[in-house]
Amino acid sequence: MDRKYWIGRMDASVTMARGSMNGNARRAGGAAASQGSGRAGRPSRRAPMSSTFRKSKAPRLAPDEQVRQGQVVTLAHSGLPDMEAVRDFLNTHHDGLGGRPLDVATASDAGLRAVEAVIGEMRNGR
Repeated sequence: MDRKYWIGRMDASVTMARGSMNGNARRAGGAAASQGSGRAGRPSRRAPMSSTFRKSKAPRLAPDEQVRQGQVVTLAHSGLPDMEAVRDFLNTHHDGLGGRPLDVATASDAGLRAVEAVIGEMRNGR
């Protein structure tokens, strides 16, 4: 016995022989059967998707650190030629600063001023 299944809002229908595909494939219009479900005729077993988002376990910056981080990125972007140079500068150890410029600037106002000075020197070609 043949049945017709509608695919989304399309005006076409797909005719399938009863029992030729598993239930998920029939509902999806045959797409699940062609994706290789692992074992022949059986759908793969996956962990159920969570309906909630998990919070990151990475430490968050304090509000003042967030402001300084934004300022140093803006300064580096205005003083360096392209985004690759900005990323390289901010994330690479700088001997004159004693650490990564992003970390130094985020840690304190004095660190932000020191990174500003280095960016100014780089802008002026020294």
